[in-house]
Amino acid sequence: MEGGFEGASRQSHGLVLRLLHMSLPPDDLLRRPFDTDGAVSALSYEGYPPIAYLGFAIGAGAADAQAKAQFAERLRSMIERDGTILSALIADDAALLGVADGLSSLEGEASSDLAVGLANAASAASGMGRLRALALDLIEPRGRLSVRVGTDSLNAATTDLALRRPWPRAYESVPPLANDERVRLLARVVSEPAPGPGDLERASAWLVALDSLVSEAASGAVPTTRDVVRLLNRTQGAMKRWVWEEKPRRSGTAPARWLIDNEYHVQDFLYAVLYPLFGAEVLEEQYIKGFGFTQPRYDLSIEDLSLIIEVKFARTKKDFNKFEEQIAGDLGLYFGPQSPYEALVAYVYDDCNTHYPELYDAFRDALLKRDDRIVDVVVVRRPSMIPSRSARG
Repeated sequence: MEGGFEGASRQSHGLVLRLLHMSLPPDDLLRRPFDTDGAVSALSYEGYPPIAYLGFAIGAGAADAQAKAQFAERLRSMIERDGTILSALIADDAALLGVADGLSSLEGEASSDLAVGLANAASAASGMGRLRALALDLIEPRGRLSVRVGTDSLNAATTDLALRRPWPRAYESVPPLANDERVRLLARVVSEPAPGPGDLERASAWLVALDSLVSEAASGAVPTTRDVVRLLNRTQGAMKRWVWEEKPRRSGTAPARWLIDNEYHVQDFLYAVLYPLFGAEVLEEQYIKGFGFTQPRYDLSIEDLSLIIEVKFARTKKDFNKFEEQIAGDLGLYFGPQSPYEALVAYVYDDCNTHYPELYDAFRDALLKRDDRIVDVVVVRRPSMIPSRSARG
């Protein structure tokens, strides 16, 4: 990457900086700042490359008002008066994407007129590479990206994956690679010869694609709080095979009936769900060091995530009001100065005889507004095969 910057075109610099701007931390050596002053100065003698460069800078939010005005003025002049330079721009996919990126980030009727003029000229050109398809969809959305890119072509696949980061909205309706395809692509990127110093654009696409693939693999290997929330929300669907036999399956035995009848049963159920993923990090009913005579005790926690899971068991409609006050009152105890915990998920098991689904959203919203440390509220309904409380005998 470092060796590729020297000798590369200005529009290639802009594209690469746009990709790296979304993929690398600000202090990374490869993430250079946009030189908008240099691009503005080059507008009078370099033709379309500095226009494209400024477009990428505008899209990245790295251009001031003067640079935006110069970009629009030079682009308008080129569209209206200089067909030769316009044709050269349209034939250059990276430059076309830069101009489209800038136009799509500007506001006002003038930018709309410029976008129409550019789209009319560019649509007539032959060929539809991924950069060109993205450029045209940025200025005139028509689903050109819907043609799926597989992993047969390593360069096409890495380019497409890299483009998704800076332009996620353009890719909203484009299906991502399947898991097996991502595994194959990762294996190829780390095993095949990498692009050399003279191929800056391809090298940057490989780098960003590799970062995306590795980050996704790492997030799957190290679950986050959001993963816990997703898992807890899926426990409702997992109950469709809950065991409640009317008759035993073997003679001489009692019917198998997995009764959940109190809060401790719910805690045991969640422990069985979470332990395969987190192991010994899942702790049950531990005390948190407090002050005075109060020593708070949570239901479940995951130490590595600094997360508490507060479990509630609803028997009547009125319990939801009580839970809101109880959880709100516990926050000060759970998150005191000496507490190792930073977030809480509330998990409520609804065992009411009558189902009140309209309460769920209101209850959830009320708690989420109480404190930012409540990251989510999950409410699940008793499995339908378990009889109501009044029918259990």
